[in-house]
Amino acid sequence: MTGWRIGYAIAPPEITDAIRKVHDFLTVGAPAPLQEGAVAGLKFGPEYYVELAQKYTERRALCLDMLGKAGFKYYAPQARIM
Repeated sequence: MTGWRIGYAIAPPEITDAIRKVHDFLTVGAPAPLQEGAVAGLKFGPEYYVELAQKYTERRALCLDMLGKAGFKYYAPQARIM
């Protein structure tokens, strides 16, 4: 599901009403394959996402190491992966 943009919000009606209005102007609708993929992804257990986060952490470290060895100046992402 990497690269797919999907989200949800749990909020009071006055906030979700505003979210819906913004959403209407930003998108027409999510394609059916995206919706089906999101449903499949929500069925995976937490262990899947823990392992996925570990793999992405390892890949990020590898890429940053290669950038440093190649002489690039970079800023490490500050995102916390689980």
